[in-house]
Amino acid sequence: MTNKQGEAVAQKTARHTPGPWTIGEDGDVFADDCACVAMICGAADGIIEAQANAHLIAAAPELLAAATRVVEHLSKMENGKWLNNAAGEELKAAIAKAREAK
Repeated sequence: MTNKQGEAVAQKTARHTPGPWTIGEDGDVFADDCACVAMICGAADGIIEAQANAHLIAAAPELLAAATRVVEHLSKMENGKWLNNAAGEELKAAIAKAREAK
């Protein structure tokens, strides 16, 4: 499965606004359909921290899709032994946190 195919699969099962997300001129994060995904306000450490937050948020859909593909790939290798460690548990927990919707 290519990266684009993996992202398409992740987007179909996601509850969040589909990516890619981009940063607008005002620093807020927008989806392709121009919907505002996140409004970035001033951070405690100023504009540099606010810009870093915007970049992290804008990368979220691709990060989630990539992490999901890594877990799926590693789970197929040697009965998932490569996920049976602290790093694997952290990755699975981060995916679960991103997918959690109440």
